[in-house]
Amino acid sequence: MVVCALTMKKFLFIFATFAILFQPSAARADKSVAVYEEARVCYKSLMGPDKQVAKIEEWKQCLDEFDRIHARFPKGEKGPHALFSEARLSQELYSVTQKQEDLDRAIKLYNQFVHEYPDSNLADDALYKLGCIRRDQLGEMDKASRAFKYIIEHYPNGDAAPRAREDLAALESGAEGEEPAASESKAETSPTAETKKSARPAAPTVENEKAAPPPEQGTADAFSKSMLSSIDVITSGDVTSVQLTLDKQVEYSVEYTELGGRTNSPPQLDLILLHATTVPDLARERSIESPQLTNFSIKKRMLGSGVRILFTLTPDTDYQVLRDGSKILVRFGEKAALSREPAPAEKKKGPRTKSGPLSSLKIVIDPGHGGDDTGAIGPGGTPEKDVTLAISKRLADEIRDELGARVWLTRGDDRTLTLDQRDATAVAKKADLFISIHANAANDKSMSGIETYYLNNATDEAAARLAKRENKSTKKKLSTVEHILSTMLQNFDTEESRELAEKVQRAMSRGMAETNGKARDRGVRSALFYVLVGAKCPAILVETSFISNPREEKLLGKGKYQEGLASSITEGVQRYLKGREKQLVSL
Repeated sequence: MVVCALTMKKFLFIFATFAILFQPSAARADKSVAVYEEARVCYKSLMGPDKQVAKIEEWKQCLDEFDRIHARFPKGEKGPHALFSEARLSQELYSVTQKQEDLDRAIKLYNQFVHEYPDSNLADDALYKLGCIRRDQLGEMDKASRAFKYIIEHYPNGDAAPRAREDLAALESGAEGEEPAASESKAETSPTAETKKSARPAAPTVENEKAAPPPEQGTADAFSKSMLSSIDVITSGDVTSVQLTLDKQVEYSVEYTELGGRTNSPPQLDLILLHATTVPDLARERSIESPQLTNFSIKKRMLGSGVRILFTLTPDTDYQVLRDGSKILVRFGEKAALSREPAPAEKKKGPRTKSGPLSSLKIVIDPGHGGDDTGAIGPGGTPEKDVTLAISKRLADEIRDELGARVWLTRGDDRTLTLDQRDATAVAKKADLFISIHANAANDKSMSGIETYYLNNATDEAAARLAKRENKSTKKKLSTVEHILSTMLQNFDTEESRELAEKVQRAMSRGMAETNGKARDRGVRSALFYVLVGAKCPAILVETSFISNPREEKLLGKGKYQEGLASSITEGVQRYLKGREKQLVSL
């Protein structure tokens, strides 16, 4: 009897333990509700009338709290609300600080919300906030119109749709609108609004529908999901193409996973078609006998609506994605093969595109200083202008060879150029990216390292001093008014420029560690460089090393070091381009 009693107690203990560990997800999600409500206390205090007197630390703590909640409970009941609250707080913080970084964060978070939770009842609110920010704070009427149109098309029954229609009409007629005060409190302060049903229309029922030829573009119901009706594989020698046919244009994103180093897993390309579905009898998996592609499979997205198509590539195979209206063509092959025009057999079924995205990419490289402007002079007598030209020429060759992009130098020899003339090259060539190459200098000869800048208000005194030195080449002085104007000019590309700077800086600090073991990663900074003002595209200024440091001056003069810098910068550009492909076009 004693043994039986002990056994029963042990059984009950084990049962209770399993009951706790494997309780339904809905019960575990209660934790997200509790922590979210705790975070709402700081939210309400900051959103109240005393927000102007709150310390920045209080704002940051509250933002961090919502960020942690969303990270812990992305699928929980309050995960979406935490992300939306973080975006809303960032927007309000901007009204207090007027710092561009706070507004950039709000834009990024609202876009993230729409991408992660397209079926949420708050998705139309996030889009409406984006539209109002683009219109009122940034003056970007085209992006504002796109956001309002997206609401009208995809959330016609949402409570933001009437306001979006009014604001879109005002924009098209040239009148300016303003965000109604009522929208400020819909999700942030109204408990009932958080639990309302999604305003997103239901997807059409296709269970009994057989595969049929897709209707002509534009004939599908604008408020239904895009329908993927067929996937055709076209093999033509050194390129394998996969054509996706849908009944209307769809937004998509791609994510590439490289060959696994330790596991030797094959590279994969994940193509995500947002707000899309497939005809019922479309094959979910398919093997392909091709030198570039082994198979692909169709999967359902775990978060949000849409379709995932996972391609398994062979090693050393690259890809490009082309779109022609409602059709999407994914091409697999080596870079050289993909840079060529699609073969006639492919052109018949696929997009009629003359070149791929990288071969059409236009990059302007600016060798700093030149001619009468020597730039900084190293302790050994090396002028900065010679170093920047040598690195820039190597960088241009590297980008052409590795990316297949079209590249121009603002100067190919030792000539004097004003900063306005350098900008004019970027504008004339309609550059997609602008990279200005420099060598750093300081009174302290022991200072060393690599850093990358993007255009924004100077973040510290050192950045401001550097900008003042580099801006000497212009005949203009950046007055307070020009500071404001230059920041306004770059609002559109500030986020992209910062991302490009981060990718290039990370690649340089990693790549150059092998050549210059003592190289210091000085990170990414922002400053008001006049040469970046007029580029009108993502633009960065790279301070390759300190020419005032005797050791780094010698390195900068060596071909091997210059090649290493060029290779690392190219890698950073390539990673930036891959990263941009993972995101939808920002609204």
